[in-house]
Amino acid sequence: AAGGFNDARRRIACCRRQLSATGAVILAPCVGVVYAPMTDDLYLGVAEAGSWCNARALRASDVDQLGEAVVGISFGSEETAMTRMEALNHLLLRRARKIRVLGSTGLDLVQIARGRLGALIQDRVKLWDFAAAEIILQQSGGLFVASRVGLFSYRIAACAPGIYRELSTVLQTVYGTDMPE
Repeated sequence: AAGGFNDARRRIACCRRQLSATGAVILAPCVGVVYAPMTDDLYLGVAEAGSWCNARALRASDVDQLGEAVVGISFGSEETAMTRMEALNHLLLRRARKIRVLGSTGLDLVQIARGRLGALIQDRVKLWDFAAAEIILQQSGGLFVASRVGLFSYRIAACAPGIYRELSTVLQTVYGTDMPE
């Protein structure tokens, strides 16, 4: 299992796996699994089939205004990421309903798939932190984009479909680019 800072300290933990049809780890997974041991929730996403939590179908939030969305962010540990996330936090404070720093990329993404978060934005996150949850989110109807910003680092943005345009405008202000179509 891949894990980050919070996983190692057992404060917020989840196990993530992504597999291809042949069983090899790949960049575009066809199956994603995230397990949250503290709540005993097992999330599963299967390409072209759907996503579930403990065998119950998932559906991304139907929130249609950023002002009604709870947005997850992470400040990261790299100076560049922290500076950008500070600017983003400043903009979101007055645009989003609430901002949360929860601490586990995989668990944050499945919360969008479950309809509990409206969006997630992170800078300088590793592929192994989001690959499995990405398919779960997408199969629930959520939107996800990732841009490579370093050898193993990505900038990610995920959201409920109804707030895509507003979130894209905020990202344009901070990063000089919006979420791809």
